[in-house]
Amino acid sequence: MEFSTLDIEITYNLDRLIFKESGEILGIVNHPRLLWECSCQPTTGGRSPQKGPCVLHSLNHSSRISELFGLSTRIWYRNTSMVWNGSGWPPSLDSFFLLKTILDVNWPNKSSGTLWDMGAGTGFLGLHVANSNQSIKKIIAVEVDPLSAKICKINLEQLNLSRAVESVVVVSSVMNLNFDDFQPEDSIISNPPYLPLPMLGKENINLDTDVALGTAMLTKLIELASRCKITVAMCYSSLAEIEVQQALSKFGNQIEYHLLAERNTPLRLDLPDWYIDWLINQRGLRQFADDVFCYWHTVKVAIFSNINKE
Repeated sequence: MEFSTLDIEITYNLDRLIFKESGEILGIVNHPRLLWECSCQPTTGGRSPQKGPCVLHSLNHSSRISELFGLSTRIWYRNTSMVWNGSGWPPSLDSFFLLKTILDVNWPNKSSGTLWDMGAGTGFLGLHVANSNQSIKKIIAVEVDPLSAKICKINLEQLNLSRAVESVVVVSSVMNLNFDDFQPEDSIISNPPYLPLPMLGKENINLDTDVALGTAMLTKLIELASRCKITVAMCYSSLAEIEVQQALSKFGNQIEYHLLAERNTPLRLDLPDWYIDWLINQRGLRQFADDVFCYWHTVKVAIFSNINKE
């Protein structure tokens, strides 16, 4: 069987998502809300097909797109591509939103030391930032999942081919890092888990397996910005605004906080009903009955930097 790759191209302003195979267009999604804009599955975060049309599966070649997605996929943005083979999570649209926002303001905007990609996944964020900033000579990607780290290493090797950027992939939790691991000119890029938890021990919630949940890493990154004289660019959910403000209150006398952009996006996760109710009642999760996706939140892109950074 002939080897085929699904190419997914995201336009510069995130207004079109194009699926291709061997240069042939399989489908186009205008004004995408998600990278995989499927509303067929009756999970908590989406409606059943009877409630509205599925954008993805309305495409003429949707079956071929579904067949190739995650099997052999290459994702393109601003003339740079990365591969994904189904291991771990592909970059979500909030990662593209984070990337577009910081590249538009030329972040990091002066000579920097090492770029850290925290919770790197496929290495998508670090790859693009390092590829766009000639001052970056080294990138360290930290990813806890070994399979994702393997894909990350493959993607970051592109940098060595382009201009000999040293790349290191560390298979570890960000929570294991020490403050003395960082230098004052270092920068961090991250799309960390940002769904807050009301408590531990509730049924169906396990921090060991549900890696998309919890805000410990988000809080850790803000603390790093405070203590290590580094700059952190990351996105987080409006659902975790309380945790962000608590961290800023704790470390705020050492931190400059700049909110750069916001984007409304569907919450497309299969979550227990009690958790959804808590997010609605306590954290401002929004409901829209006339959309194929029920639940929405706001993704925020912000830069946290130490006020004493040289």
